[in-house]
Amino acid sequence: MGDGSFGQDVLSPQALPGDVATAHGGDGFACAVTFGAGLMCWGDNSQGQCGVGDLSQPMLTSPTALPGVADASTMSAGGKHACYLSVSGAASCWGDNQYGQLGDGSNDGSPAPAPVSSSEKFRLVSAGQTHTCAVAAAGDLLFCWGDNSHYQLGAGDQ
Repeated sequence: MGDGSFGQDVLSPQALPGDVATAHGGDGFACAVTFGAGLMCWGDNSQGQCGVGDLSQPMLTSPTALPGVADASTMSAGGKHACYLSVSGAASCWGDNQYGQLGDGSNDGSPAPAPVSSSEKFRLVSAGQTHTCAVAAAGDLLFCWGDNSHYQLGAGDQ
């Protein structure tokens, strides 16, 4: 839950410290955007999905700030990856990348935010289990990348 406890179910809401604007839950991990435009994540970090740049800690028991992120406007947590948009609309993703869900043109995972390979600026991002979609800041175009095994990218057989 991000409070240092491990393996104990929490059956009612518990407050965590922090200057939290929004919170997002992934598969075994969670992240929050702070009012100061920072990001913090906690929980399962086995694939780098907490974005702290370090795989030596497979479990983060409390909210941990993502180093160097001070311009987050929104974010989304997916299966074992997450993405955020900067205030300028640039997208960055981190974590598992088996299906290209980080959008960096590779299948290599990243334990820290890596820029999405697009010059497009976005206003919304949504990380799915193994894919990601984002809405362009201008023109309301939808961009999706990653796993397309169930046609979840909306691009047919491409």
